[in-house]
Amino acid sequence: LDVPASVASTGRAWNVGFVELQEASLTPESRDAYEGKTVTLTGQYDGRDPKRFTLVRYKIACCAADAVKLNAVIMVNDKSPETVDPDRYRNKWVEVTGRIHFFQKPGTNEFVTGLILYPTKDEPISQLVKIIPRPASPWLN
Repeated sequence: LDVPASVASTGRAWNVGFVELQEASLTPESRDAYEGKTVTLTGQYDGRDPKRFTLVRYKIACCAADAVKLNAVIMVNDKSPETVDPDRYRNKWVEVTGRIHFFQKPGTNEFVTGLILYPTKDEPISQLVKIIPRPASPWLN
């Protein structure tokens, strides 16, 4: 995936979750509305790459047996010298703050939603990816 050097910040988005982020990629209008918005997302950390990882949540309709895995792609701005320590975060619950960007799947008209982290001196990676307690209910419904 081609990560842009900068996704212009268009301000903080309203409360947004995994389902909304996935649905935002479906139409040009929703992509325009969400592109560059800063959001905070909570999930379980998954990944081994210091510049790219996934947040995971499970959505249920009625019970745990019908749970569907939802993923959110998270990337550190490739111009940033900062990286994430996968061993520190793996399988932990984290709160991630980043900017929404849409990536076109090669050879298709489909888009995937990703969050790009832009660490700065005032907001280092440790502020953008915070370990949090496991939520009372880890399920989304």
